[in-house]
Amino acid sequence: MEVANAVAHGDLNQTTPERGSDEIVALMRALVEMQTRLADVVGNVRQGSEGVAIASAEIAQGNNDLSARTEAQTNTLEQTEAPMEELAPPLNKAPTTPPG
Repeated sequence: MEVANAVAHGDLNQTTPERGSDEIVALMRALVEMQTRLADVVGNVRQGSEGVAIASAEIAQGNNDLSARTEAQTNTLEQTEAPMEELAPPLNKAPTTPPG
């Protein structure tokens, strides 16, 4: 009973003594197997969550990198725009009909 209560409270490290009648021993073995498999499931879930956390961090870093590149490109375009605007008035004053 102690082992079942311990497992119910999250302690997956308890050991189950195998003594008593055949039915009780079979039940204890089944509990040990259940406990082992439950511990494996919990371990797999932990590993999966760590993988998700790592992937999320990599995605966030990729988003930050993309944002920085986009901002740099916007700044470059803004710097190019100013000289183009300075050229626009002389071009607008150029004759539209060919001389002659």
